[in-house]
Formats: sequence, structure tokens, C-alpha cells
Amino acid sequence: SHRPLLTPQGMRRMVDRGIITEPERDILSNAQIPVTQKHNALILWMVRLFEYARQAGHLEGSSGFEQQFLEKCHVIRAQYGAIGDELQGRMPLAYAHIVQVSVDVILWMYPFMALSTGMTPFLSVLGTGLLTMFYQGLFNLAKQFLDPYDNESYGKGEDPLCIDTLIAESNAGSVRWMNGLAEFPIPLDKINNGDLLEYQLPMRGWTIEQTLQREEDARIAQALKEAEEAEKRLAEEAGLVEPVLPLEIDENIEVLMRGDSDDEECVPDENLTMEEALERMEECTEKVP
Repeated sequence: SHRPLLTPQGMRRMVDRGIITEPERDILSNAQIPVTQKHNALILWMVRLFEYARQAGHLEGSSGFEQQFLEKCHVIRAQYGAIGDELQGRMPLAYAHIVQVSVDVILWMYPFMALSTGMTPFLSVLGTGLLTMFYQGLFNLAKQFLDPYDNESYGKGEDPLCIDTLIAESNAGSVRWMNGLAEFPIPLDKINNGDLLEYQLPMRGWTIEQTLQREEDARIAQALKEAEEAEKRLAEEAGLVEPVLPLEIDENIEVLMRGDSDDEECVPDENLTMEEALERMEECTEKVP
């Protein structure tokens, strides 16, 4: 299963392996999109990037060129959409509805058909009972497989065909494209200037060896940065370099920036829980003019 890739750890790992960029990870993590529908945002990004590139003059072609690109995007959408349908194995609502209607119509119309063809009343009653037992019984048995252990409504004898679930799954497609373009990972000015080198990733991502090398380079760069900061602090302590003086802020301006500092309600308390601390922060934030 690819479900672990949807977790924050999985998305960070995809950044390390060169599958997505850090801005893309931030947008996908904070976007108001269902977890299982975040891949739809990538299709929208591809279409928008294509349109921006055409407007900037990086891609040239007639209207047929745009139509072919959008058609290929539709093919991609159909291919990865079929994967989830096969894994879920859910029956469509239309199929369950038409089967129920067909079985009911056949059972209701059989007695009239039997009497109109001259069948004896005994055979008509017997045939109606047999058809009802087999048709309706087999259909009820098929619906029982949706909830074989009666977990949804134990002992109530209700129909195991959950219409609300089927309707919810049918309506899920109507909101899959919402909020997908709320943010875009590539600035428009860089697209117009053609400055997209930092957003270009390998076709299949980085290999394990390349990932380890990149992590080692990042650790070395971090160590050098920490060493430079340590040398700078030592030079400031030795008096070789004048220390950077802190910015002086007027007391009245400082009080205005942080709100009413004399208010006891805004004094942080280490004994508060996380939820109480968040509520205290929201109350103090509302008091800032």
C-alpha cells in the first residue's frame, strides 16, 4: 500500500528522495484537501504550469496542442482513479439500485403474467413463492456480504445496503478539485523568466546513494555554519569584532506590539496544558489593536 506516503514522514521522505520539492510538501501538508485526494492537486498544478508556460512564450503550439495536453491529463486522471476503484471493490450506487428495482418488478409482475398465460392458480402461487425465495433471497444474501458480521446495526435486522455510504462515495468526486489551486508552488515571475532550475527534479528521483550523499553534504554545510557562528562569537568575546547591538524599541511601542502586558491573563503559566495555553494565546491575540 502507498498509504504511508500520505503521512508527514512519508512526504518528508519523498522530498529527500527528490520526488517532490519542499514548497510542494508545505502546500500539500497545509492544503484544505482530503488526505486521499491530495494527488489531484498535482494534476491541477500541471495544467496551470502548462497554461503559464504558454502565456510566457516558453511553449508554442496551436489550439490542438493544448487540447492534446489536456486529453493526456484526463488519461492520467482516469488511470490513477481506476486504481482506487479496484482496491475498494465497492459496487456503484446505480448498480445496486437497478438490481433492487429489477428484482422487485419481476416478483410483482410474475403473478399477473402467470394468470394471463392461463397457468393454474396453484402453479401461480407456487411459482411466485419459489421466485421470491430465490431472487429476493439471493439478492439479500449478496447484500449481506457488505456487512457479513452485522457490525453496522447488530440485531436490528436492517438492510445492510448503506445508501448514505454509497451516496457519499458518489459525491466524493464533486469536491476533489476544490482548494487544489489555493496555492501554487512555483512563483509566476520565475515561470515568466524561465528560472525553473531549482524546481526540476530527476525523472525517477534520487537513488539511495545520491540521497545519502546529499544528507552528508547537508550535515557538512550545517557543521561549517555552526563553526562560523562559533568563531564569530569568540571574536566578539575577544573584542576583535564589535558585537551587533540589539535594536532598541520604545517602551510604549513595545507594550502596544505585545498587547496589555500588565494584564494578568496574558502572563504565561508553565502549569497550563497545551489546550489551555492555546486558548490563552488566542485571547491575548484578540486584545492586540
